[in-house]
Amino acid sequence: SSFTMLLVWGIVVATLGCLLLLLRTLVSSPTDADAKKNHRPKYVALQKENNNNIKKEFVCIPQHKWILEKSLSENLINYKNNTENDDTDESTEAETESSSSDGESIKHIRVALLTYGTRGDIQPMISLALAMKNLKGEVQNNRLDPFICAPDVYKFFIEGYGVDFVSAGISNVEQNEKLFRSDKVAFADVVDEIQKLYKDLSVGFLNACSAKGGCDFIITQVFSKLFGMHIAEKLKIPCWVAHFGPSDTPTFDFPPPEYQASKYGLLNKLSYHWRGLQIVLAAKKCGLIDSDEYFRETVLGLPKLSLEETVEKEKFTPCLHAYSPILQPKPSDWSSWQIMTGPWRLPCSSLQSEIENVKENKSLMNFLAKQPIFVTFGSMEHVNDILLKTLDAVSKINLPMLICAKPELTAELDKTKLDFDDSQIQFTYSIPFDFVFQKCRCVVHHGGAGTTASAAYAGIPSVVIPILQWSDQQYWARIVSDRNIGIHLPLAEASVKAIGAAVTSAMDLAESSKLVAENLNRQADGAYQAARLVFDYLYA
Repeated sequence: SSFTMLLVWGIVVATLGCLLLLLRTLVSSPTDADAKKNHRPKYVALQKENNNNIKKEFVCIPQHKWILEKSLSENLINYKNNTENDDTDESTEAETESSSSDGESIKHIRVALLTYGTRGDIQPMISLALAMKNLKGEVQNNRLDPFICAPDVYKFFIEGYGVDFVSAGISNVEQNEKLFRSDKVAFADVVDEIQKLYKDLSVGFLNACSAKGGCDFIITQVFSKLFGMHIAEKLKIPCWVAHFGPSDTPTFDFPPPEYQASKYGLLNKLSYHWRGLQIVLAAKKCGLIDSDEYFRETVLGLPKLSLEETVEKEKFTPCLHAYSPILQPKPSDWSSWQIMTGPWRLPCSSLQSEIENVKENKSLMNFLAKQPIFVTFGSMEHVNDILLKTLDAVSKINLPMLICAKPELTAELDKTKLDFDDSQIQFTYSIPFDFVFQKCRCVVHHGGAGTTASAAYAGIPSVVIPILQWSDQQYWARIVSDRNIGIHLPLAEASVKAIGAAVTSAMDLAESSKLVAENLNRQADGAYQAARLVFDYLYA
């Protein structure tokens, strides 16, 4: 009947309308006007420097609702059965005062930098902490006092740069071999590893932020975002997220790292939401959601978040993207509080002793004079096979190699039956990349954000063989290829012959690599940009 047909068409139209509304919600990005409705943003100047010309760009920084509703007196709840015996000062008033030499009062703002993972997740935080400490020479009466909360294994690494260290509650992060062995591993598969560490990390981060001295501001990297956001809400202090590579901020321009880029921007953006759904399902299955809810609701005494509240909190969280807009321009569909500062690289002054050690090593300096191929897979484990293939490949094209790897790995390599000429190969464990790369022809590496940036700034081409298929290594491999500063060689295709061919092809990109480096080195220091932005936000 006509009534039935009208009813069917009505249902179809209503369904399509709901789908279109859902699609619009998924692909839309929050604007400054949206931030003004409920988040009373501050407008802070970000200094842009190019060719010695400085201009200011004002960025909108939303404030979380818990900051706007800040209570004058709130105490943390101790993590049951873990902190009840600690001599911890539960006061959340971390701001302290001291006097300068001329008697003027100086305010000290404690900034907690929360992080865990490999060295690539720690070193940028050291750079940011040093930039914050160095601001004291530019500003009067106010100080940023940063400390880094990280796994115990990095204590001496962090303190070696004069930065305060606080334990994150774990000794190290084990690299599960199963995450290395398949090219089909997605980020959702990593969620189970986070769940295994969740309780210890939540204790560590909570103690670090609420112990005597406390903190007034939290900057957390992506993996520790869950903890940082909850603790910040309890303390009613700001929390910003640091990204060392594009990871979970949806855009039309490119997909998440483990997805193939599409020429259709809509598919790129929808892939973030599909990935997010997979992560939520994996988190529910492994118990991570239950652990997170227990920490938030039972331990911290915070109200349960609805899905809508969770999404809004994510949307209006300021993010510092610590990589260069020359390598990856800021997507036009990102909100203004997705701030690209440039990479957080260690200042030359902090590397001076390491550089002097290299210069004093006559054997190493003579070897560097040969312009070797530099080979490193960073902090990655389970890379014996690909490292041996790389050594075999480079030796076949008769080029000198400087191998940077863990001592236990180089010990294994020394025992191999591969026929290497000692005059053509040297091993090292720790060496200042920014200094040494300038003396090399090419770098073969895994595509970590820090190593990629060091090679790009040094103006030498890369051969990127991503080890972790779910991480930003895939993304940086695509970037070096797209910018004509290197070769992307997928791990599954990395035979001895293919690696040799990739190294030969990469060396042909020397000129284009130098041109990109010239542009990169004209940019303002990324760590300084981020430190100044935090300071100006606090005191604007």
